[in-house]
Amino acid sequence: MAEEKKKKQKKHEKIFAFRMIRKHHKIIKDVLLAIAAVSAAAIVFAMSRQYSIEIDSISQIPAPLQIAKNSEEILPDPPSVDTADWKAYNNPYYGFKLKYPPDWKKPTAKTPLKGSKWQYRYLFRKGVADESNPYIGFDVNIYDAKKVNELANTEEFSELKNQEQENNEACIRIEEYLSENPDHPAKEIYISPTDDCRATGFFYTLTRDEYIYNFIPVLKEGTDKPENPKKEAIKNFPEFFGMASSIELIDIARSKPQAVDPQTKETSSTGITCIKFPPEILTKLKNPPMPPDSEKKDGKRVCHVLAEGHKDNPHKSKKNPKGGWGGCCYDPDEVPNPRCCYPVGSIYEKLLKHYFEHPFYPKK
Repeated sequence: MAEEKKKKQKKHEKIFAFRMIRKHHKIIKDVLLAIAAVSAAAIVFAMSRQYSIEIDSISQIPAPLQIAKNSEEILPDPPSVDTADWKAYNNPYYGFKLKYPPDWKKPTAKTPLKGSKWQYRYLFRKGVADESNPYIGFDVNIYDAKKVNELANTEEFSELKNQEQENNEACIRIEEYLSENPDHPAKEIYISPTDDCRATGFFYTLTRDEYIYNFIPVLKEGTDKPENPKKEAIKNFPEFFGMASSIELIDIARSKPQAVDPQTKETSSTGITCIKFPPEILTKLKNPPMPPDSEKKDGKRVCHVLAEGHKDNPHKSKKNPKGGWGGCCYDPDEVPNPRCCYPVGSIYEKLLKHYFEHPFYPKK
């Protein structure tokens, strides 16, 4: 009886539940719809938050990386130049060589002005001016690697920096601007006009333990910088690419001034022994002028102050611009005159030793 009673009770409970659902089905339906709506809103919110994070992460990519992806430009191929009959230029003092067109002028050298980062500059210029062409030649700037530390500190690269991006860590990197070409031993530096980190630029560079060499195309004075310097060089300056294909690093070889041993030196009848010029420097000091400040002593042209038995006091010349011919009373910013005898043991020995290590030649 008890079991039958339980069955009847369960049956009544089911009937009651069914009646309650039918009676309140609208309310229950609204509750279920509300629950579904809340769940759907939660899912949409979660998805939108994830999407927002992804967008934010993309927007936080450093500017140059976005630029590198979006600024791919199509440039014409650099010209192929036959340099078989070009002149060879060898510089064993700084350890590099290259070729330049046979109708160009002989390269000249320039010492740095105060504040310059480069140690020495070689100027290669066209022989005949072309009014329709904006380029006049190229420069080779040589930097002491220990002083500038890296390419980013050289003048050519530093001048391209955008001050507004100075604190952007991504703009500090220079690797993205360096590219190698199997036909060019030197690496190419090219900064696109669309780059936000730096101003547009184009040149070649090489680095060794001692030096950094930058090879820069040179525009006529007063010529506006082209919007795209590489594209302009491809169009109007094929010689620059021919030169770049010929650059090589060679062994550094420098002739040291010959030290004179007082016990073995050959002393002339006058007792004066002249300091000898290294042959490679002497060959470049051609056609020196007759020194006006000399006086002959026992057949040798020496500084008139020394000839009179006094000591000379060399200092930077006020009359002669740097790189001008010096006389027998030699000053450190002048080019020494081979017509003079600079006595061994005199104050000129130290000055000439420095000059032989860092020679510069007369301005034309």
